[in-house]
Amino acid sequence: MVIGGLVPPKNGNVTLDSQNPLKMKDKIGVYIEDSEVYGHLSVNDILTFTKKIKGNISEVFELPQGSRRFSSLSTGNRKKVMLTFALSGHPKALVLDEPFANLDEKAVLSLREFISKFEGAVILTTQEDEKICSAQYDVDKWTVK
Repeated sequence: MVIGGLVPPKNGNVTLDSQNPLKMKDKIGVYIEDSEVYGHLSVNDILTFTKKIKGNISEVFELPQGSRRFSSLSTGNRKKVMLTFALSGHPKALVLDEPFANLDEKAVLSLREFISKFEGAVILTTQEDEKICSAQYDVDKWTVK
């Protein structure tokens, strides 16, 4: 939450490329599992909002079109819409929580390809054994000293 700019740090700063910490959230794409903040909006509204604040819309996924409310979409389609928001705007880093769960096979392959070609840092939490990362940490075996 702090890394993604969603919660301010209690002490110190989190910076990216020596940027002002207050602007960091504009440079990081964040996807949090089970995010439902836009449930009342239509898919088109969310995409319009994404383009307005991020400048472009990522085309990683085929998205449902129309005026259907976000909350009426399947879990996989909701995830595609929210991941599209996170991947849009040319982020320099990504923080993705369980991004592959509940996606169809085509969407999983598209996301893996995007991440493998992504030039910035990626923090990825997953229960899968992903081979697309340069370093992996098993939190069940990780101790903080």
